[in-house]
Amino acid sequence: MAGLIYRGGYLIEDLSPVVSFEEVAYLLWNGRAAHKTQLDALCRLMSAARRSTTTPWRADAMDAQTDLMDTLRTAFQLKARPGP
Repeated sequence: MAGLIYRGGYLIEDLSPVVSFEEVAYLLWNGRAAHKTQLDALCRLMSAARRSTTTPWRADAMDAQTDLMDTLRTAFQLKARPGP
């Protein structure tokens, strides 16, 4: 099982082709699948962050050819880092 990412009982590799980027992000960050209201709130938050000029990391600043799972890994690592 080395190299596999399980969260909330789901293998992320299996989910990424069938659910949205935001759904996978929510699962990774919260350890459970999002309800519709939670997913809607996350989508609004991510949309606002993409437009913000003060966000330290912006998904739209990445190369358009970057794999979305690589983008998600980067965001997850940034969220997990300690301190401001």
